Amino acid sequence: MLLHELDLDAYTQMLLTFKRSGYQAVKFQDIDETDLDNKVVYRHDVDVTVEGAVALARVERQCDVVSTYYFLLTSPLYNMLSREISDQIHIINDLGHDVALHFNPHYYGLGALQYIKSELGILGKFYPFANLEWISFHRPGAYAGQLGQIQLPDGVHHTYEPLFFETLGYFSDSRGAWSHGHPTESEDFRANKGMQVLTHPIWWYQDGGTAGETLEHEADRRREELLIQIRSEVFPKTTTQFL
Repeated sequence: MLLHELDLDAYTQMLLTFKRSGYQAVKFQDIDETDLDNKVVYRHDVDVTVEGAVALARVERQCDVVSTYYFLLTSPLYNMLSREISDQIHIINDLGHDVALHFNPHYYGLGALQYIKSELGILGKFYPFANLEWISFHRPGAYAGQLGQIQLPDGVHHTYEPLFFETLGYFSDSRGAWSHGHPTESEDFRANKGMQVLTHPIWWYQDGGTAGETLEHEADRRREELLIQIRSEVFPKTTTQFL
């Protein structure tokens, strides 16, 4: 799939193509390993833009599709505790999608897995509606194939377990391209095989051309937003009463 085809219209068409072919969108916790044919699990790792995640969530609602959005507590690019981001995450939940943890092991290094429960506790405290039983790993890279063997805290599952990463067909748009081919043009699709489809909102909600151009467009948009935020922080128009 060409990079310029990664936009909201293309995403809508992909969802509708799955539906027209008899596929049913299910959430991770609802998958039945005895009944995988014609099932698709949509997953979004929100690495860069929450605004883009909201855009995809609205498209999915219009197409009557459910999915799961995984957010980083340790992101340098957005703050899940800010009012603006919190409002956007609530919108995604209100649209019927799951909100869950995108865990970044690189933030901690060796021994990172011991912090999963801590992050889940923080997520659940500020977002009581969050799905605390599922996580996705941020940038697993070469370790993705080994994650199926790891032991997570009791009751916690992840998106690279063998059922979802090996048994189901796995398709990802990492770095702005379908690294395993487009899901609806695949042999798995023609065979009605169950799939996990991973997308990153940054590639879809604006027209950017190449991956590099998309990131430049996002950076330009952020510069304008940052200036507005800095001004409002230094020169607030109103002060909220809190005593």
